[in-house]
Amino acid sequence: MKCTACGGALEDGFIPDMGHAAVWLAVWVAGEPRTGKTLWERFRTGGQGLAVDDGMQAKAIEAKRCTACGHLELYANHPPTEGTHFSAR
Repeated sequence: MKCTACGGALEDGFIPDMGHAAVWLAVWVAGEPRTGKTLWERFRTGGQGLAVDDGMQAKAIEAKRCTACGHLELYANHPPTEGTHFSAR
């Protein structure tokens, strides 16, 4: 693949999602984020953050970086695998 900004070579990489005592692979989820968690959701998932609804479809984020200009390109075509924070449903 070539960089869409300058035509340089792209190298593979990833975007970490930092959690409490863990690092996961970031994912993309369709729709708008819901920040208003119920008391039960806050207890179950540890604090404020975003609410995760059943049935949400996540895609693993594939990150590519141009070795010439540093431009980042993100792709989300595949379901997440083991090691992601948001499992596919």
